[in-house]
Amino acid sequence: MTLYYVKTNLINSVSLPDNTFVSSEDSVYTVDKLYNKRPSYPFRFDGLNAQYAKARWLAASQQITFLGIFNHNFIDSVTITLEGANADAGYALVTTPVFRPENMYALFNASWNWWKLNVNNGAATIAQLGELVLGNWAKFSNAYVQPGRPDGPVFHASRNLTHYGQDWTAYYSKGETFTVSLENVNDPSATDDIHAFLNDIWENDDGKFVFIPDHTQPKVYYVQVVNRDKYANRSINGVKELRRWKLELKTLTDGIPLL
Repeated sequence: MTLYYVKTNLINSVSLPDNTFVSSEDSVYTVDKLYNKRPSYPFRFDGLNAQYAKARWLAASQQITFLGIFNHNFIDSVTITLEGANADAGYALVTTPVFRPENMYALFNASWNWWKLNVNNGAATIAQLGELVLGNWAKFSNAYVQPGRPDGPVFHASRNLTHYGQDWTAYYSKGETFTVSLENVNDPSATDDIHAFLNDIWENDDGKFVFIPDHTQPKVYYVQVVNRDKYANRSINGVKELRRWKLELKTLTDGIPLL
């Protein structure tokens, strides 16, 4: 199993919010929350039916191959499109992401510097997006995720107990945990690739990146490295130095608003 990932979000604090325009905006969950690395603190529109977020998120036309939407509240009848242009006019359709609860993504290949995300969530619910990612998906040229991959849900809740023995549980959110083992195949360039990846995600995004277990499947995760002090450690076997890395990952949970 090959590891697919997006390590750099081209939507960032430089492009938000001055170069971003939305059809409506909640007074608390403002447009700058499209990018804050906290899916639990989302951007929220302030209108129903057809809404949009558009921006000159890139200074110049640049190839993009990935769109990720994390912690949304879309209903299953939502209509979503991503469009692109080289000016704030004449947008062309790039992709129509397929609906999935919580997290969704789309793969494509387009080069624009203006991007427009259209969301029609109907009249039932005001749409929100916890984190929006535009970037380029990639895979290691000569390293693989070793099956099987341990993973499992984590449920966040509080248990309250009174002195009289009354108790109840308050449910907050859930997340996922993963243990991913990477192994190179005796190729020095693969070692360099992995080291560059580990350095980049730590220096630029505090160990956060988008994890795509299989690009032919619909699941996608916005994760953070948990084993911070040893995540770049590797075990080396044999004369030719077959190398293995183990990453412990957790998804950035939806949480509760404003956490």
